[in-house]
Amino acid sequence: MTPKEIGKVDTTHPKYFGGNVDNKNFVVGTSMYYEVNNPGAGFYVGDSHFAQGDAELSGTND
Repeated sequence: MTPKEIGKVDTTHPKYFGGNVDNKNFVVGTSMYYEVNNPGAGFYVGDSHFAQGDAELSGTND
C-alpha cells in the first residue's frame, strides 16, 4: 500500500504498508491485511524472483 510518508521510503524490511515480506511459510490461504493510509492509495504485488526456491515478493507503488 502507499505509505503515509511523502518521498523515498525504504522497503528493505517489512513495515506497516508492506515492504519486503519474504516468508517461505506463506501457503495457499495465507492472508495479509494492510490499512489504507492515503485516499486513492496504490497497491502492487509481484514476484520478481519467482525462480528462487522460497520465492521473493517485491514491488513498488507509483
